[in-house]
Amino acid sequence: MIGKYDEADVELKGCMEMKIDEVEEEGGEGVKEETWEEMQLVKIAMGVLYKERGLYDDALPFYKEAMEIAQTHFGDNDLRLAKSLDSYAWLLRKKGQLAESLQMHERALEIRMSCERKRESERKSESESEGDQEALSETLTLIGCCYSLMKDNEKAEKMHKRALIIRLKCLSVSHPLLAESL
Repeated sequence: MIGKYDEADVELKGCMEMKIDEVEEEGGEGVKEETWEEMQLVKIAMGVLYKERGLYDDALPFYKEAMEIAQTHFGDNDLRLAKSLDSYAWLLRKKGQLAESLQMHERALEIRMSCERKRESERKSESESEGDQEALSETLTLIGCCYSLMKDNEKAEKMHKRALIIRLKCLSVSHPLLAESL
């Protein structure tokens, strides 16, 4: 649906209505985690749709709702919350709300680092680790961007270097995200 924003909007709103109906049918505490996760993903997708159109004020409520779903239903130290925090913070940065954006990205980083330590202690598979590492490097890059806009170049460089080190370990040399960290 590249460029077909209106069609995507209708489809995503339809998905959201279906998820709302599922939540109501399953009733309160009996709602499956999978249903909440799907609801969160639809909210993020709606946010992305509006973000890509440059409609940041319209995107913010969807990202905020996704963040609230994650925090309420998955907990304060869940990677799904980190994803929502990063998405919401990205928009805040674009709107010039740098301090709040940085705070949210740093919270996402704390979650990702905590999950990374837990993953290492449980010795999860390499394939699980790669996705987590890429997301961790993305959060570091976003924090670096905030610091750069705040004119704190020393901290910005430090974050970008950390992201680069991670990306060098888990991405091919031709991967576009590697160039983003250079």
